Amino acid sequence: SMENWGEDLLACPRGGRIYHWDATGGTGTRAVLVTASPTINNQILVTPDSQFAISLGCTNEVGDYDPLLVRWSSQEDFNDWTASATNTAGSNPIGTGSRIIGGMHSRQAVMIWTDTATHTMQYVGAPFVFRFRHVGDATGLISPHAAAEFKGIPFWMGDSNFFMWDGGSVRTLDCTV
Repeated sequence: SMENWGEDLLACPRGGRIYHWDATGGTGTRAVLVTASPTINNQILVTPDSQFAISLGCTNEVGDYDPLLVRWSSQEDFNDWTASATNTAGSNPIGTGSRIIGGMHSRQAVMIWTDTATHTMQYVGAPFVFRFRHVGDATGLISPHAAAEFKGIPFWMGDSNFFMWDGGSVRTLDCTV
């Protein structure tokens, strides 16, 4: 996955580390390892409005991999991932499913899909930073790139249906296929 960090770029191969490419060096420069980031990351996202780097399905602070763990860096600092009383870094395990399949930043929230359910992650500020909500069972994502947003509404494909979230509840879309 790749995400803009202002004019720079954060990139992460699935199951790998996070890298930072600094645009001021031009196209001839290489991306460098974000040394404090989790050692295993299945996907990264950046919240453009509140400037957090988010890792989905990653290692915790002691290095143990958890396929349901969501971690985020301190606000405006993609190289500070250790939660403390003086920063806004943190983590939260998702309680439904066996692994996070994918995520997407939408206008209303960060959408997080496991293999069986849908969750949202909304910025609420200090002291809790983010609020997580379970918004649907049997609404998991079929693959990491099977979601899109149209006019602020996320749409995605699950194992047996197509779904949308309008900010309230997950709705199943009619499909004759």
